[in-house]
Amino acid sequence: MNNNTQKQQQKPAQGASSKASGGISMQVVTVGTRVSCALPYCGQGVVFAIHGAQLPESAQTMWDGVGVSGGNAQFDVVFENGSISHKLPEAIVRGIQWTIYDVQASAEEIAQLLQNSERKIAADTLARHNAQTAFAIEVERLQAAPELLHLTQGDDLYSGKLAAANIRAALRKAFPKVKFSVRKSHYGSVSVSWTDGPTQNAVVAIVNRHKGGYFDGMEDIYQHEKTPFVAVFGGAEYVWTRREYSAQMIERAIAGVFERYASNLAGMERPTASAFQTGQLFNVEVPALCESLQSMIRTELAGLQDGEALARPVPVPVPAPAEAKDVTQVEQVPDVQDVTTTEQQPRALNWYERKQAARRERFGDRAASLADQSNRTYARARQMASVIPFGQPILAGHHSEQRDRNYRNRTHDTFGKSFQLQDKAKHYEAKAASVGTGGISSDDPDAIDKLQEQVQQLEKDQAQMKAANQAIRKHKTPQAQVTALLALGFSEQLATEAIRPDFCGRVGFPSYALSNNNANIRRIKQRIQELECRRALQDIEIEGNGFTYREDTEDNRVMFVFPGKPDEQTRTLLKRHAFKWSPSRGAWVRQLNNAGRWAAQQVRKVLEG
Repeated sequence: MNNNTQKQQQKPAQGASSKASGGISMQVVTVGTRVSCALPYCGQGVVFAIHGAQLPESAQTMWDGVGVSGGNAQFDVVFENGSISHKLPEAIVRGIQWTIYDVQASAEEIAQLLQNSERKIAADTLARHNAQTAFAIEVERLQAAPELLHLTQGDDLYSGKLAAANIRAALRKAFPKVKFSVRKSHYGSVSVSWTDGPTQNAVVAIVNRHKGGYFDGMEDIYQHEKTPFVAVFGGAEYVWTRREYSAQMIERAIAGVFERYASNLAGMERPTASAFQTGQLFNVEVPALCESLQSMIRTELAGLQDGEALARPVPVPVPAPAEAKDVTQVEQVPDVQDVTTTEQQPRALNWYERKQAARRERFGDRAASLADQSNRTYARARQMASVIPFGQPILAGHHSEQRDRNYRNRTHDTFGKSFQLQDKAKHYEAKAASVGTGGISSDDPDAIDKLQEQVQQLEKDQAQMKAANQAIRKHKTPQAQVTALLALGFSEQLATEAIRPDFCGRVGFPSYALSNNNANIRRIKQRIQELECRRALQDIEIEGNGFTYREDTEDNRVMFVFPGKPDEQTRTLLKRHAFKWSPSRGAWVRQLNNAGRWAAQQVRKVLEG
């Protein structure tokens, strides 16, 4: 951003007009008057047309200052971000969400803002057209796709009825020897469960194509997303999956764990499948691994599949024609392809990834179980309510009055319990979805390799952004700029987004994007160096006054081990320095880093007296 632009943005803050009591501006607005709006996608703007005579003295607040009434004129405003508003009522512009400034924009500035707005409207129109074209092409392809002829087509977008039927057909074709239970519990919810058979990821890749959106916890609403697959083959608001295991599959997992960790489990009696099913192995810690035998078996189960029950791989959608590649690239279904590629070229998961997979599956199973309980409870509440005729009042004074009140209260409580279970199911579904999304953990033994891959990708992005900016500066018309970006490997959608002006009228990748990307490269390289230094350190074990202090580089933890339960004062001291009790390790731990070592030093000073 140049100095002139900065001065223009700073001017309105200095020339803000005073407001009368109630927050209403009484200033007379003229063409060129600068204004600003606190609503999203608005910001700083300029009035470029006025319709009618202004009556600022008639404006007055209402609803305890929330709204403003009165006024007579209407204003056309163009904003610096390229958006434009026509015929805004005077009462709105003089309201609490708007500010009118004592600063005038020149005719040249107004013309530049209107030109930026026209470019933005043209770019938005092109983007919408491309998206609609891509959507229509993908719908036509899916409707004629030979590998999807076994699915029923329809326009049931969200109820789940058509989606449930197609999920049954798709799973029957992909895994003909596996018995799946596909149930439409209530409107918009489909539950899928099976025993042994394919992995959860393989099934999720098939059924999630029918998900019609997601629940937005920040907005507390359900966000519908109409994909081409949902438009053709039906969708559901929620799709739950739950994989159960037979005793034979559990025995296979137990045998795999004892074979993989033979040295750690030497001398330990092999448990039974019943012990795993009842959760008795949570208290059995594997020596030197700081992990319970229950979680290790569950991790092994997550990667097992019943080979005898799998007859053919998951079908892969036929790719779009070559001539429509750039347009249809926006609407692909990569989930199923990813699973097939993984099965054809399996990569052994390290212990941290297996732990994450088991945690994700555990949360997913919990969410599916709670959703099933919620559905059954809701059905029971509906059945209870159906006994009462519609509009039937409580007969006050009748001998059945108290019994009727109690029955209605039980019905109400049953509905409430169903909604509580549904909220818990959504909570665990969100937790399952968030596992592994917090970045690359230092606990991951492959963290350095993964970070180096990130650096390579960021350096590639940096070079591509520079090349894109050079191409945009070289070509003057939007069509030529899009063509140049397509030649660099950008998709149609990204190319259109790149030439769309931002709130300052800039096109291409702004300088701050390049600076931030460079900063991320430096940050990740610095973290790689820190991890390499940390892994070169040796383990430390120090006997203290009633405790043992350890630094375990393999586990990436600094810990305090006590012979028994420490007193309340010691526990408070440990918690104050962010140490947490780890039942699997039998120690108070936190991550092994500089902050962890410093906190441990403070704790040791107090414990040593």
